[in-house]
Amino acid sequence: MTTTEPRRKQPKSRAGERMLAVGLASTACIGLVGVIGVRAAQSDETDTAPVDAAQPVSSQGLTQADLDAYAAQLADQAAQLKDYRQQLKSVARQLNDEIGAYNRALAAGEPVYVQVPADNNWTGGGSSNNGGGGAAPAPQPAPQPQPQAPSKSS
Repeated sequence: MTTTEPRRKQPKSRAGERMLAVGLASTACIGLVGVIGVRAAQSDETDTAPVDAAQPVSSQGLTQADLDAYAAQLADQAAQLKDYRQQLKSVARQLNDEIGAYNRALAAGEPVYVQVPADNNWTGGGSSNNGGGGAAPAPQPAPQPQPQAPSKSS
C-alpha cells in the first residue's frame, strides 16, 4: 500500500563539494600569482639585457640592423621627395607667371602666340577619337578682333 506521509529528504553530504570548490579556487589563485611573477621576471630580463643586432626583434624575424637599414632608406627617400616637391613648386610658379602674362596680353588686346617646344614627343592617350596618338598639334594664335561695320536699322 501507499502511504500518504511526505518523504523526508535525505541529508546530502556537501562537505566534499565544498572542499573541491575551495581547492579549485586556491589553485586558480596560486596559478595567477605564478603567471604574474613569471611575466614580471621576463620583463625585467628584457629591460636590462642589451639587444643583440643579430637577434630577431620583430615577429617577422627582422633584426635591429635590418630595421636601422630600413630607417636609413626611408630617410633618403624622404629627402628625395622633399627635393622633388621643391622642383614642382618651382615649375608651378613658372607656369603661374606665364599664365599671368598670357592673361594680361589677352586683356590688353595684344596678339598672343604660344611657343611649343620643338622636342614635343607627346604620343597621346588611348582615346578612340585620336586614332591612337601622334604629335600634338601646335596651338593656333588667338584670332584678332574684327571691326564691325555699322548695321543699318530701318
